[in-house]
Amino acid sequence: MRFLLFLLAFLSSLAVHAQTAVTEPEIKAGFIYNLALNTEWPENQRANFNICLLGDEEVGLAMRRYDERRINDQRVVIARLTSMTPIRQCQVLFIGASEIINLPKMLKILEDLPVLTVTDAPNIKSVSMLLALENNRMVFDLNLDQCQRVNLKPQAKLLRMARNLKKP
Repeated sequence: MRFLLFLLAFLSSLAVHAQTAVTEPEIKAGFIYNLALNTEWPENQRANFNICLLGDEEVGLAMRRYDERRINDQRVVIARLTSMTPIRQCQVLFIGASEIINLPKMLKILEDLPVLTVTDAPNIKSVSMLLALENNRMVFDLNLDQCQRVNLKPQAKLLRMARNLKKP
């Protein structure tokens, strides 16, 4: 419930601040950040929490507002990638629809690394989270099997808010 209230407050503040309607990329960016924030991550020694975006420039631009925030006492760094080469350094990897063709190769590169894979491309089952626009509302599907495989634990509030859960 707290997550939902936070998300509503976030979206309201965007609308008030911008004096215009919140764009779909801004909503997706908010979801990506909050999905990462509400996931339990394995311990690591990195100074930064890397949220990477590949294949969607608009969402990448909208994510800039989260640069320098904190997740798990780590500074958030937003990385807009142009190739798959650095994806092993990501904690979150948003894969735009134009890059879905490379998803099998990305998953092979990532293997069992604790990377939360997210996309908005329809009907993709092999990522951790799928964002979708449904009845003018952003929703998400959660693949618990994939999350478990890479040692990520979405918090209970995410489980309750997910439109669909794929269980192991």
